[in-house]
Amino acid sequence: MAVLVRWGAAVVRQAAHVRNLTQTSSRKVSEALQAASKKKCMPSAEACKNCGKFPCSKLKMKEFGTKTSVSYKKGLLWLGAAGLTYVLANTEVIPLSGRVRLRLVPDFVDKAMAKKYDAQMLGALTAKFLPEDSPEHQRVVAIGSRLAAVCALDNLVYHVIDDDSERNAFVSAGGQVVVYSGLVKVLDDDDMLAAVLGHEIGHYIAHHVAERVGFDWLSMALKNVFSDSTPVRYVSALFLTLPKSRLMETEADYMGLLLMAAACFDINAAHAVWSKFHSMADVAALPSPAAAAAGPA
Repeated sequence: MAVLVRWGAAVVRQAAHVRNLTQTSSRKVSEALQAASKKKCMPSAEACKNCGKFPCSKLKMKEFGTKTSVSYKKGLLWLGAAGLTYVLANTEVIPLSGRVRLRLVPDFVDKAMAKKYDAQMLGALTAKFLPEDSPEHQRVVAIGSRLAAVCALDNLVYHVIDDDSERNAFVSAGGQVVVYSGLVKVLDDDDMLAAVLGHEIGHYIAHHVAERVGFDWLSMALKNVFSDSTPVRYVSALFLTLPKSRLMETEADYMGLLLMAAACFDINAAHAVWSKFHSMADVAALPSPAAAAAGPA
């Protein structure tokens, strides 16, 4: 009887010990799950059934995806903020015309390119320039100075190239005014020469060179992204190059007329210039008397 009593007491003590171990184990498991839940890698005990591992690999992947999406959204926000800052910092109003535009080429890049181009251009053409005391050079300086004084431009430098066969003029982005002697002699009226110089100075005031370079960069970027194929070139020319080129030429015409009027030149001479050029082009296109007498080949 005593043996049975001792055996029963031992069984009871063993059962209590097992129960305590079970409770302790369950409590430790629960605490581990709660700690994992706080770390966002194991939100619940049932989630472990997905893969049978602890911590659950699928939940880790889910957490990684959430972090990635959050980082992606933050990246988009930062990119949008940077883009908005660039737009606000580089949006400007062109003098005289009042057109609002976004400069794609920063000002310091524009100045660096202008300086480099002027150095190359002067190095190649200086030997062809007429002397400063020549009548052609003095006439160009007199007309150009009147136009420049209207908008307080004091950094223009004037050059006349000794080439009667060329009828052209341009103003570089660095302020170098270059006129060919052929143009000076053909446009013997000061108002007509002022129309051409006013147009070219209008290009300079509006920084059209930098604007054209910016759209060339954009066009090249589109070609690199979508491959340099014929449709891409057509779309780029149709929607970027040609419209912007025509817009800048029209704007330079308008600005040139404003400069002429403010400098007391006759703005009607602008129409006479283009009419004269068209008539000269038509005459140049006619066959020579000898060719006409010879008949078709």
